[in-house]
Amino acid sequence: MVTSGTVTASVVLFARRPRPDATSIEHVFDVVAPRLGSRFDVTTITSPYVNRGLVPRARSVLWARGHQGDVNHVLGDTNFFDLGLDPGRTVLTVHDCEFLERAGAAKRFVYEWMWLRLPVRRAKIVTVPSIATRDELVRYVGSSHDVRVIPNPVDPIFTPVVRPFDEHRPVLLQVGARSNKNLERTAEALRAIPCTLVVVGLMTDEQRSLLRSLQIDFVDTGPLSTAQIAERYRDCDVVLFASTKEGFGLPIVEAQASGRPVVTSEIAPMSEVAGEGACLVDPFDVASIRAGVQKVIGDAAFRASLVAAGARNVERFRAQAVADAYGAVYDEIVSR
Repeated sequence: MVTSGTVTASVVLFARRPRPDATSIEHVFDVVAPRLGSRFDVTTITSPYVNRGLVPRARSVLWARGHQGDVNHVLGDTNFFDLGLDPGRTVLTVHDCEFLERAGAAKRFVYEWMWLRLPVRRAKIVTVPSIATRDELVRYVGSSHDVRVIPNPVDPIFTPVVRPFDEHRPVLLQVGARSNKNLERTAEALRAIPCTLVVVGLMTDEQRSLLRSLQIDFVDTGPLSTAQIAERYRDCDVVLFASTKEGFGLPIVEAQASGRPVVTSEIAPMSEVAGEGACLVDPFDVASIRAGVQKVIGDAAFRASLVAAGARNVERFRAQAVADAYGAVYDEIVSR
């Protein structure tokens, strides 16, 4: 409810029920919410229902309807929550459209309508983390909707730590093991390069077997907390993120904030997010990935230039700047 004191409006952030096999997109807003200042009374509520099956999802819609604020913000993945919310006071964040590519024909039809077309049509304002995601979303839903680009913030826990670079056997960090993270091509690219590859995420038995067959020394960490991931950045020499598909690519910014050189994809949104602070490679070309890794390992001046450019680039993604952008969106909703 709008009040007359320093708090101008109540903002309810609608989050999905966490799953052990899914990266927490809600952490983006864990960083943003405390920085919205005294203008908003912000509450994050988590759906009591799993995001699987028709009945639990229908219950989630009804649950959301009963927990509205002056501003309702659906944080992503459960876009259909906004089917139960007041369209005039709802913000929807769409992180990516990659889930459509993984769905079969029947599911794709349902997802396109229930996760994109109808939710976007109902929301007053839609936010996306990158220009690439905006362009992809527009291809599905058309250009008549109010879609704003607000990047994901970097958590302040990621800070630069000086570490001597190991040119003889560097530690290479890859965050993510799902198919779009391109671990298989990355592994092929590292064949015969003396290094230790640290993989954060749920690896498959096939991926482990591939790394062993290529005689790559690797560490399989499994899922980690944000604090544990930050420690892995501090302990590595290079961050590898040759992904084939992303909505944003937060590991790029986390690596830059940690003072580490980055090898990432020359396609959007990775190139958009990285700015000049990364060695860009063709993620579909093993030879290109290999050449990028070798250049970063073998050229100290090049590494230093990447780290310096990354430190400048990461300023765009500071948590307060992102919170201010969302605050401006909430102000618009309230004023309307």
